[in-house]
Amino acid sequence: LTRQRLYVTDNGEQVYSIVSGSGASKEHRVYSLRVDGDECVINNGSCEIAVRKELLLASMRTLCGFNEGCSADCRPGFVL
Repeated sequence: LTRQRLYVTDNGEQVYSIVSGSGASKEHRVYSLRVDGDECVINNGSCEIAVRKELLLASMRTLCGFNEGCSADCRPGFVL
């Protein structure tokens, strides 16, 4: 069983929580994302990474298959 939740804090930070497993053996992961200027800062509780917003959005479009058949022009800043 997996439960996923998305929260937005008062300061605009987004927090994604995942709980998976059953009974006594559960795994809990939490990721937070905040926008800082032109970058998205992603934290998993032990490390933090800053990614340019346009690169993150282009990566997500590509991973979700939205860029299939597009020319390189519709993938700004992202090279496969």
